[in-house]
Amino acid sequence: RVAALVALDRLSATIDNAPARERLARAFPTSADILGPLNPGYYTFLAEAIREARLSSAIEVVRLGARHRDRFVREASLRTLGALQDTGGIPVAVGRLDDPLPAIQRLALSTLQEITGSRTLTTPEQWKDWCEARACRGPRAAPPQEP
Repeated sequence: RVAALVALDRLSATIDNAPARERLARAFPTSADILGPLNPGYYTFLAEAIREARLSSAIEVVRLGARHRDRFVREASLRTLGALQDTGGIPVAVGRLDDPLPAIQRLALSTLQEITGSRTLTTPEQWKDWCEARACRGPRAAPPQEP
């Protein structure tokens, strides 16, 4: 269904008097409960379709995919975050700097460079320091509880 909608969007088609792009944006699942158990090949296709269609409105699918257990889903998702220059994906890419696979670590570095346009930061430590200085990863610990 997504592939057909991508094709229709490319043709600037309409469905029920609405642009195919609107239907495409609604076709992507957005819940981690739905996305998590998906076949990794299907999830990889979704990330690539979002990149191909430049569909920023479905970026949450990609952000979740960058944390997926399957390396190919993580790879496709990181490439999409970079291609769409998703600044909201910076913390996700920084998190992948500690990925168990060196190839994903390298891809996370290049994704951060693509999103930010910075070529001066070249190591995971530099990016982590950069992100720490900007609090882009959020608080390190839970806020204190009120008595």
